[in-house]
Amino acid sequence: MKNRTYRKFILPSVFVLGSLAFPAQVFAQETKPAVADVNGKMDLQGGSVGREGSGAVGGTVSIPVAHSFAVQIDTALSHSPSANSGGVAGHFFTRDPDAYMAGLASMWIRIDGQDLWRNGVETEFYLDDYTLSSSLGLQNVGARDTGYGNIELGYYLNDDLFLKGGVSGYSDYRALYVGSEWRPMDDSPLSLFADVGAGTENGGFGTIGLRFSFGAENSNLKKQHREYDPPNIVTGFTSGSGGGGQAVNEIVNKREEEPAPAPAPLDAVEF
Repeated sequence: MKNRTYRKFILPSVFVLGSLAFPAQVFAQETKPAVADVNGKMDLQGGSVGREGSGAVGGTVSIPVAHSFAVQIDTALSHSPSANSGGVAGHFFTRDPDAYMAGLASMWIRIDGQDLWRNGVETEFYLDDYTLSSSLGLQNVGARDTGYGNIELGYYLNDDLFLKGGVSGYSDYRALYVGSEWRPMDDSPLSLFADVGAGTENGGFGTIGLRFSFGAENSNLKKQHREYDPPNIVTGFTSGSGGGGQAVNEIVNKREEEPAPAPAPLDAVEF
């Protein structure tokens, strides 16, 4: 009786569990990891954002968590005549480098003493030489909450030359931009990048920069983008395409418009 029960219930259960586990194991073996290895990059950029000269330095570190999951930390500091800013961002994502990336992102930037937060989702879809990227979430500055979003289409003219164009915005602000990244030498960690565009309220913006990558040796630009480090969203924000120039204008102009404190009455003044 025990042997019959074993054959009737236990063996089919083992077979079903095995049939479910086997495809999962094969799938994990057949797909590339979300991040091939610990890696990162450093950016140095300058140009004009919101009709002002602007400079920024940024960096990222990407770390695999499991085969299909990874985290990335972004950071950046920027300077313009109106304000200094600095911030940090975190990503947690899953990725199949031959198909897609999807994850959560959170960013904090301090602009001229004012905190700006963004929390949302981000995706990338890969089709041969095309990459479709998007982000969507909520933004908070002081007591003001609003949504933000971005959609971008990129194309690899070759494995070491990437062109892109997109639209981004938050609240009533919108920006259109185009950009590129080029690695001029094979087996080199250095690449050049540029972004140029225009916003609805704060004029045009244009930046150029130099990027140094580490931990992705012997990788072309396309492989580095899809198998190693996603973009730095903090420097993306400060370069103008994410609305950083407009955010600076809103924060600084709001403070300039605030009425000055009333002078103390004469009888309260000590001589």
